[in-house]
Amino acid sequence: MKKNSLKRPSSTSSLFEQLASFGFKKVKVLGDGNCFFRAISHQLYRHEHDHSNIRSVTINYLIENMNDFAPFVDDTDSTIENYIERMSRNGTYADHLAISATAVILNKNIIIHEIGKTPLLIPGSDFIDHQVHVCYNPDLLHYDSIVCVNNESAFLSAEQVLFTS
Repeated sequence: MKKNSLKRPSSTSSLFEQLASFGFKKVKVLGDGNCFFRAISHQLYRHEHDHSNIRSVTINYLIENMNDFAPFVDDTDSTIENYIERMSRNGTYADHLAISATAVILNKNIIIHEIGKTPLLIPGSDFIDHQVHVCYNPDLLHYDSIVCVNNESAFLSAEQVLFTS
C-alpha cells in the first residue's frame, strides 16, 4: 500500500486548486443524505436522478454478500441486517461499506478527493482506467461529482492515488 505522504497536495491549497492541478473541476450535487449516490449517478449518467437505483443495487449486493460485510459493521448497527435496513433508507449517508459495495457492483474504482489529501482509490475493478471520481468534504459530510475541465471523464494514474483494500 502506498503512503499517504506521496504526492500529497499542499494543505494550504483550496479544493478548487487541488482539483485544477489534475485538470478537474467539482460538479455540485444536492446535499440530502443521498449525495454519494447522486455523485456516482452524475459520474455514470451526467445527472443525479438515478441515485435511488444506485443505492438499490448497492443494497442488493450487500444482501447477497452479507457474510463478507458482516465483520465490518460497527457498533452503531450491531448486525449486518440492521446496517442494511438503515442503509436502504433514502437519505442515509453512505459510509465505507456502502462505498466499497458500490465500487464492486459497478465494476469501477471510486476515487475520492479530499482537500489536502492524496486521492483515495476504493477498488472495484482490476483495471485502473475504470474510474469514477467524487470529492468529499468532511466538515459538511458531503460528496460532489468531479469531471475534467473539458467535461471528459476524469482519470488518474496508479501513481497519483492511494490504494485501499
